[in-house]
Amino acid sequence: MTQYPYVVFWNAPYSNVRAHPDFRKLLSEAGVVDYWRQTGKWGDGCRPIGADDFQCQ
Repeated sequence: MTQYPYVVFWNAPYSNVRAHPDFRKLLSEAGVVDYWRQTGKWGDGCRPIGADDFQCQ
C-alpha cells in the first residue's frame, strides 16, 4: 500500500473530518483498518479495540 493517498487521513485533524460520524466507515472501506490490523502499525491517535473494532481520536 502506498502511503501518499492516505496522507489526507492524517491531515484530517486540520479539516475536522475525524469528527465526522462516517470517518471510521471511511477508514474501513478504504482498507486502512485492514492494513493496520495486518501490520500492527496503527495511525496516529488510533488503536484497536478487541478483534473487530477500533477507535481514533
